[in-house]
Amino acid sequence: ARGILKRQAGKYIVFGLLVATLLHVIFNYLIIINNLIVIPTLFLVIVAFFVFIDFEELKQIDKLPAQ
Repeated sequence: ARGILKRQAGKYIVFGLLVATLLHVIFNYLIIINNLIVIPTLFLVIVAFFVFIDFEELKQIDKLPAQ
């Protein structure tokens, strides 16, 4: 959504794919090195927290009056 607002959607799509790939690599690594599911689950909760914050910021942008 930020890319559309700034008219740079392509850059944000590539960046989003890279970040998603990196998060998957980290999550898979945590699963492989830990026999317990606690640490990978904690990682997912932390990532979800940041995603929630970003969505809240986008909601605020959506509520701004049109320019």
